[in-house]
This record gives sequence, structure tokens and C-alpha cells, in this order.
Amino acid sequence: MIFLYIPVLVHGTACKNYSATENFSSSEQKRFLEYYQAICKHQLKRLLVIARESSIQLVLQNAILIYDFFHQPVTELYYQDKIYPTAYWRFMIFIRTISIFISAFATLLPIIEDYKMKCYKRFHQAPTPIQIFVNALKVLAHIALSTGLVYLERLENTIFQ
Repeated sequence: MIFLYIPVLVHGTACKNYSATENFSSSEQKRFLEYYQAICKHQLKRLLVIARESSIQLVLQNAILIYDFFHQPVTELYYQDKIYPTAYWRFMIFIRTISIFISAFATLLPIIEDYKMKCYKRFHQAPTPIQIFVNALKVLAHIALSTGLVYLERLENTIFQ
């Protein structure tokens, strides 16, 4: 019943916490509990789906960016088509990098929200910024490992074909 604890203000100061459902019967309290647990469960499903989809996209974007950075595509360096092909290639790398930062934000945001919800449910308080940072770092390490594996697989497919 995380959401139903409200601080009581008396003369501008919080004097005690009370449950908003303490005047309800046990069956009404049970319904409230089931309702908020269903909301948490639904939010958890949504956050997991969003995090999975965006993390897959982020891994693929990273691998493509690394591959294109180390193996410049010949079609983008065609000198007769553009005045400054190397500048165009660098601009495309820059745009892809910006896209990766946006995807990383979209990936980490639901994961951090899920972590906050778990801390509220388990400890009845928000996680500290250090805990959030460590959790985000753990996720980024998994994404970096996955990116390296996808890059090596793409490199292997290119070299041995």
C-alpha cells in the first residue's frame, strides 16, 4: 500500500503518517491492495517490453556505428557524387551517434523507473542516486557486451564470405 500512505500536516508540519484506508473495512482494503498490485504488475510488463525492444535497437545501432566507423562504406566515399565525401561520412557518423544517445535514454528511462518502483515496493523509499547510477551502469555494461558480440558477428560474416 505504498501509494496510500499520506503525511498528515498539522500547523504546517508533518506529524505522522497514516494509511488512507485505515477507516475502510478489510474487504475494501483488500480490493485497494489488489487494484494497486494490478497497476504495478501492468506497469512492470509495459516497462519490460519497452526496455527489451529499445535495448535490442540500441545494440544494433551501436554495432552498425562501430562497423561503419572502422570500415568506411565505399559508396559514401564516392568522390564524383559529393564535394566533400569524408565530411559527409563524418556527418552521418555524428547523426548516428546522436541517435544512439537518444536510444540509450529511451532504454535506460524505463529500466530506472522499474528500479524505482521495486525500491518503493520493497523498501518504501526511493533509491539513492548512487544506486540508480550503479543499476544504469550494469545495464550499459550488458549493452556494451552485446554490441561487441553483434559487431564481431557482423565482422566475421563480412570477412569470411
